[in-house]
Amino acid sequence: MEITLINSEHLSYESLPYGFGVIISALKKSNIKPFIIDYNFLRRFGNLEITFSTNEINKFLYSNILSERMIFFFEKISKEISTKIVCFSCFSFESLKQSLILAKYIKKLDSKKIIVFGGIGTFNHEHSLMKEFTFIDFIIMRKSEQQLCELINLLYENKDFSKISNLVYRNSNKHIRSNKLATYNIESQSSPDYDFYFDIKKDWDIQYMTSDGCVNKCAF
Repeated sequence: MEITLINSEHLSYESLPYGFGVIISALKKSNIKPFIIDYNFLRRFGNLEITFSTNEINKFLYSNILSERMIFFFEKISKEISTKIVCFSCFSFESLKQSLILAKYIKKLDSKKIIVFGGIGTFNHEHSLMKEFTFIDFIIMRKSEQQLCELINLLYENKDFSKISNLVYRNSNKHIRSNKLATYNIESQSSPDYDFYFDIKKDWDIQYMTSDGCVNKCAF
């Protein structure tokens, strides 16, 4: 199984994305091969303008008007996306906006693409996003890399996904549904996989989130 996994969180400095790496690791453990597009590492495409103004974004989202630089960017990136399922990791509101415009463009090119959103950029806005932007097929709520893997497996097997926890989706009547939230088990979290980034650059400072599930069983 193969998917495209996109990180549209553009930073002004080079950094290994911890949460994104955890998702990559979980996918690989489930025998799902992710083709990675990270907005911070697009040198192979040449000199691209990556982020766009709110005005440009709104014109495309609500009026279908694309600026010339958006067309150039989307044409370059979309050629790299050949998988049926395309997943967007939205770390912030800014990356959510950048993800929305690329997702809409991809869906316009091929309506059969399956678009999945997740990340804290969607937090508490899942229903409104699904209602306003019909090109989004699924949203995974909270920290839910295992549920993402389960969804991908069931989609490839053409099986029922309606019982997956933390999932927002449209049922057969196009009504938006959200499933119950499951408790996140920090003990089962994978260590981040950075192979993609070490293929680009060998010398990295590796960040690790030791406060996530306090190592000394501390209480607050």
